[in-house]
Amino acid sequence: MMAEGAVGGNVERAVRGIEPQQLNSLARRYLGEVEALMDEWREKLNKASAPRADAAARAIIEVLPAHPVITGPVAAAATGRSKGSIYEALAQLLDAGY
Repeated sequence: MMAEGAVGGNVERAVRGIEPQQLNSLARRYLGEVEALMDEWREKLNKASAPRADAAARAIIEVLPAHPVITGPVAAAATGRSKGSIYEALAQLLDAGY
């Protein structure tokens, strides 16, 4: 079992010798890859069901980078949507192949 803060300490040790410009470049690349993945998810959802612009499934996609393993209650809290609409959205995402 990891001690509290162990992950942060490992990250700190890993980046200690990296130049700020390189860290900036890595962060930008990471964010670009996350955005590309989210675009892929949106496209997949659109092809499967073409939900409304304000659909809960779209809201879930927007919070997935912060919650890569998500449950109904977490999705409801993160999106501010009702649990009923979240469970429908999760089913919609599953039907789209997630």
